[in-house]
Amino acid sequence: MMMSRKILMLFFTCITVFALSACGSHSNTYEKKAPVELKVALKVPNNASVNEKVALQALVTQGKEKVKDADDVKYQVWEGDNTNDSKFIKAKNDKNGNYSASFVFDHAGTYQVQVHVEARDQHVMPKTKITVSEK
Repeated sequence: MMMSRKILMLFFTCITVFALSACGSHSNTYEKKAPVELKVALKVPNNASVNEKVALQALVTQGKEKVKDADDVKYQVWEGDNTNDSKFIKAKNDKNGNYSASFVFDHAGTYQVQVHVEARDQHVMPKTKITVSEK
């Protein structure tokens, strides 16, 4: 009687362990996918003249979709390597994935133009150079 009780207890213990381990063996099919990277095509002319109004444009895409709902887009302009004297220009949302602004350079030099795009929990900031000369 004592032996059959031990065997019965062992049997139920094994069944319980088996049942609990089977519950935990299901693989989690939910995988968090990395967000599709934002791409920014910055369009600024290579050359400009002093006191000329220069168009600054950025096309923002994510995959094949044009991003029409960016949280914040602004341009940063500075001469040479001197970011301390940079100017920020808020971009206008053209509602088609394009974000535009304009800037007038008041003297000749080589400038950096960088666009800061914050959209869909990402921050992208490509930059390019523009050479400004006297007319």
